[in-house]
Amino acid sequence: GSKYSKPTVDDSYFTLFNIGYSLRNSCHRCQYTNLNRQIDITLSDFWTFSPHNLKMCNYNHGVSCVLINSEKGKELFDKIGKNIVYEERSLEEAKRSNQSLSKPFGLPQEQLDEFWLDYSNMTVEQLFKKYVPHPFKIPKYMWLRRLKRKYQWIVKK
Repeated sequence: GSKYSKPTVDDSYFTLFNIGYSLRNSCHRCQYTNLNRQIDITLSDFWTFSPHNLKMCNYNHGVSCVLINSEKGKELFDKIGKNIVYEERSLEEAKRSNQSLSKPFGLPQEQLDEFWLDYSNMTVEQLFKKYVPHPFKIPKYMWLRRLKRKYQWIVKK
């Protein structure tokens, strides 16, 4: 019945998650953090997305990366392709956007063990203060940088 809304850079739990602390232990040694996928389609966030054309200019609600890994995956994607807005990108761009396509999260096991011991006895804010010594701060003119990135496809280089 209540709503929680906060920018991700200001959310302590989300920051711990992005660094890799609050992931399952299996995520730190995942055998699928490469491009040799055993599934037809892989879905992930596309964090570094910026549009190349007008149809993708309104992406403020997030963009997913869709990797098609098999012929069956291509057939399935082709069935929905006319009902979604998408733009083809390179595999290298997708890998830059998502570490899990290349390697598992690399926190030392001792550090993770200590985190999970503390997790039982500390609040998320206390964990954040202990494990994130240099939190990300939004630069003063980030809105301008985001605006430029959103519309960079319009400006010819």
